[in-house]
Amino acid sequence: MGAISKDGVIKELQVLDPFNRAVAFELQGKLYVPSHDALGHVRALLDNSGKCITTYRYSAFGEEQIQGNILSPWRYSGKRIDPETGFVYFGARYYDSKTLCWLTPDPLEDVDGPNLYLYVLNNPMKYSDHDGHFAFLFAIPMIFEVFTISWGAYGVVASYITAEAVIGTVIGAAAGVALYQGAQNLDQVANGQSSTASNDKKKKNRDPKYPGSESDLEKNPEWSETSHPDQRNAGYREFTNGKTGEKVRFDKGEPNKTGHRSEDHYHRFNPNSRNDHDRYLDVNGNPTGKNTDASHLYPPI
Repeated sequence: MGAISKDGVIKELQVLDPFNRAVAFELQGKLYVPSHDALGHVRALLDNSGKCITTYRYSAFGEEQIQGNILSPWRYSGKRIDPETGFVYFGARYYDSKTLCWLTPDPLEDVDGPNLYLYVLNNPMKYSDHDGHFAFLFAIPMIFEVFTISWGAYGVVASYITAEAVIGTVIGAAAGVALYQGAQNLDQVANGQSSTASNDKKKKNRDPKYPGSESDLEKNPEWSETSHPDQRNAGYREFTNGKTGEKVRFDKGEPNKTGHRSEDHYHRFNPNSRNDHDRYLDVNGNPTGKNTDASHLYPPI
């Protein structure tokens, strides 16, 4: 449902509908309404006026492209993504979108076949998993999507969530219609923004202060590698400048991937980062979140 600090202050909270799908989030003390696609993924966050704040796009197995502030930890399949590891928590076990597998064997053993780590029978466009136990066939998903949007359109959404009141309240037809219109236009907005970001990313993310390639930093006495062996094996390398304290991470491109993950790129760590929302620096030195387009940097032409 959410997370509460040691002082009893709500940090993250979600309110669920009868189908166990979130209808509202309280994040950083503010209300946001999620819009889902037919597969149950959170595709956007809308504020209580119906304005689209963030859009999310996913590959079939959970790779993300995010436009705007990450904000919500509930994203792929509507489940919570651990900010430290990137693993998706389904309830009974964790899923890793990088390896496309569960991290632990199926607690129901071979109910889904002999491979106890296989995620939704290797077919996430046809099957889903509610809690990490077993895969089931999507049952006319579009009907559930229409129901969710229509429910919001008639005003049955949360107004403001506090520690004293964690249930949805009616906020009127105007905000409901704004939510409905925002959901209707979501694909157009998300596709347009993501397409532009994909086409322009190399141009706008070219870093004039490029520290050099991995081989350059290996030879530079001011830089030392601080990668964990597991990171190197996974294609990630981190270097720290002993003189300035600057830290960068290089990610090796994977030919079978799409977007940023298909090409070599790097990230500049934000020395003042507090969480994933400001983990890296963009090309202008401004804080940006993990998994955002702005956090992926390329050498100058």
